[in-house]
Amino acid sequence: MQRSLIMAITLMALASGSNTCLADASSRLPGEVSDFLLNREACDHFRGEVIDPPDAELKKERNDNIRTYCTGTDAALARLRQKYAKRRDVVQSLRGFEAKIEASPR
Repeated sequence: MQRSLIMAITLMALASGSNTCLADASSRLPGEVSDFLLNREACDHFRGEVIDPPDAELKKERNDNIRTYCTGTDAALARLRQKYAKRRDVVQSLRGFEAKIEASPR
């Protein structure tokens, strides 16, 4: 859990400060959009994390992080795209995200 927290904080710091243009653009976006961007970047990071060699504890931690950061992002992305459809800056910031990443309920 400690490792996950450190990773999440690192990702947020990178997303908000490593690229001045990104940080400047993000500061002009509505708060809910900026929050979504940070959350979804963390989600996508953990979705792409490969556990090699296989380790049950790390796999569980990765899956927990995916649940934490990814759950609800499909609906949130659709809602934000609809709500801010006339805001070019918001549309541009959301453009690169896949619309459907969550597994369908069984």
